[in-house]
Amino acid sequence: MLAFAVVIAVGLAIGLGRGGSVKNLLAARLRWPGLIIVAVALQLSGMLIPRSQSIIAFGLVVASYLVVFAFAALNWRLPGMAFIGIGAAMNYTVILLNRGMPISAAAAARVGYGGAKAQELVIRGKHFISSGHAHLSALGDVIPLWRQPSIASAGDLIIWAGLILVVASLVLGPRGRRTKLNPQDEYAYVPPDHVSARAGDATLSSLTLQDNVVIDLRDTRSSRTS
Repeated sequence: MLAFAVVIAVGLAIGLGRGGSVKNLLAARLRWPGLIIVAVALQLSGMLIPRSQSIIAFGLVVASYLVVFAFAALNWRLPGMAFIGIGAAMNYTVILLNRGMPISAAAAARVGYGGAKAQELVIRGKHFISSGHAHLSALGDVIPLWRQPSIASAGDLIIWAGLILVVASLVLGPRGRRTKLNPQDEYAYVPPDHVSARAGDATLSSLTLQDNVVIDLRDTRSSRTS
């Protein structure tokens, strides 16, 4: 969980450093955000399944990835969401081929979980300790980290990179624009004989300005003063 906290912190730092605001993050409108909670709950619920029924726990893990894919598809326009989908697909493929994510026994030993202690890293239905003979073992949990989760996969790293981009973009706000802009930066200069402006839902375009013309930007109506 510490790795996710670091990822969120990095995303916040990038977004704030580029002029964003935490208010933008709190006001962000994601589609079906509850799917995130559902995916996490499905994976963790596997720990409650008896070891004799590990196939059920595995089914819950598979279902959790399907939920992640649905969430990524619903929010695919958000910067970084494609990385999350790609990383999740990499992990999902390895899990399907091996009926679980292989954790490298050698990598586990390097972070202090050698021998029987390596089982502490296992989430039931999702992981198993491998000696290197699993399918696509290079894409399994083979990258030792400094804190929990102690070992990561290549897919995990891509997911975390995507999360950093997602958080940073949400902090920056819609279209990655800063919350405080100089009005002169908002609109480019246009010649006085041609104006294109937008206010609310009303759009004024290709208007030829003349003397004594008043333009009400609240709607598309204009009135000529006498």
